[in-house]
Amino acid sequence: MKTITIKHTGTGGDVRVRADSESPARDAANILARRMFGRRGTVCTLRLDSWSEHSSTWEAFIGRQPTAAEARKYGNGVTGHNVWIYV
Repeated sequence: MKTITIKHTGTGGDVRVRADSESPARDAANILARRMFGRRGTVCTLRLDSWSEHSSTWEAFIGRQPTAAEARKYGNGVTGHNVWIYV
């Protein structure tokens, strides 16, 4: 299985995803969400910012869903932040 390395502005080192992936940016965002927010990490939005023949830049909002207790107390909003992904 071949992989590609994807750079990002999130925490930790570069992310490796499968080279034959249909959406490497989505896969990288999912890995980053789990890495930063644990098991409840999720990708809310993924936006293509720029594209060229050889690379693309994506912006992803990643965060975590509130627990049931947090939702009752604070509401249902996802807490998180934006990361840039360079494929």
